[in-house]
Amino acid sequence: MSWRDAGRNAAYRVLSTFDRGAPSHVVVLYHSVGSPHAASVPAATFDRQMARLRARFTVVPLDTLLREVAGGRAAGRLASVTFDDGYRDNHEHALPILERHRVAATFFVATGFVGGAFHGWSGEHPMMTADELRDVAARGHAVGAHGVSHVKLTQVPAATAAHEVRASKAWLEDCLGRPVDAFAYPKGAHDEVVRRLVADAGFRVALTTREAVLEGPLDWLRVPRLVIDRGLRGTAFDAKLSRAGQWYQALRRPGSAA
Repeated sequence: MSWRDAGRNAAYRVLSTFDRGAPSHVVVLYHSVGSPHAASVPAATFDRQMARLRARFTVVPLDTLLREVAGGRAAGRLASVTFDDGYRDNHEHALPILERHRVAATFFVATGFVGGAFHGWSGEHPMMTADELRDVAARGHAVGAHGVSHVKLTQVPAATAAHEVRASKAWLEDCLGRPVDAFAYPKGAHDEVVRRLVADAGFRVALTTREAVLEGPLDWLRVPRLVIDRGLRGTAFDAKLSRAGQWYQALRRPGSAA
């Protein structure tokens, strides 16, 4: 573990001691499990984290969590698990662990890479195939859209952004044979124009990478998530699943909660 990770984890633990408010509800975000990917969480760590999540929260599907929060019916602590991008290790490594812990997750997929590889700064990473996506859905997990080419939708012309949003939805619905109504903004990038495009395409909910728990009125097109990476270990994981995560981001980057 790097000194940066150790310091951040210590900050989460300290900040969590000040969180004495009402029970929080959280959506956690993973990318990769058990692979060389820079954002990948080791499989054994992911296994322990799912056990810890189940011990502290009632873990429910994403649509159930959002309905309960929006309706003011969410009692206790509710949590949902999501994945972005669509890496093959999600099917190979994460899926068996999720099922062992009886966790139904949502996988947001960049459709242009299905069956191929994602080329990032940390190398080339295999992506799930169409058959693997259908298997994910058949096992009771949800699949959402994450654009086609994983571009920041705020940095391309509106027509390009509209195509990214609509084409990813159409491809997944054709692949899965069912409606797809959840979207995750690639790299978390969104603004008023992008949110309108997502709503106009027929998506009911859209998720960000803004680090916060779910509380207060729910903005269905700006749902926050807590990002879980390989440097988050042990009790720091528990600490982040509180308001500590958003407080840490606010201290590092004033205005990041917007």
